[in-house]
Amino acid sequence: MRALTPLDTGAPTLHAYEDQQGPPRVSAARMKAVGDGIWAVYNLRETWMSLGPRVETVKQAVPAPSRIDACPCGSGKKFKKCCG
Repeated sequence: MRALTPLDTGAPTLHAYEDQQGPPRVSAARMKAVGDGIWAVYNLRETWMSLGPRVETVKQAVPAPSRIDACPCGSGKKFKKCCG
C-alpha cells in the first residue's frame, strides 16, 4: 500500500472510473499499484481465514463453598454463619 501514498508522477493514460469524461488522469503504474493493493488485502484475508476460528478459553467452574468452608467474602466466619 506504500505505492499509493506518493503523488502519481507517471504520464496519465487511463481514467480511474469507466464513465469518466475528459482527458486521462491516472498513470498505468498507479492503476497497477491499486490492483496489487487490492489483491494484497484479498490474500491477507485468505490467510486469516485459513488459520481457522478463534478457540475459546475453557473456564473451570468454581465449586460452591460447603457449609463448613470459610466464607468467600473474607469475614473469617464459616459460610453457614455468614453468607450461607
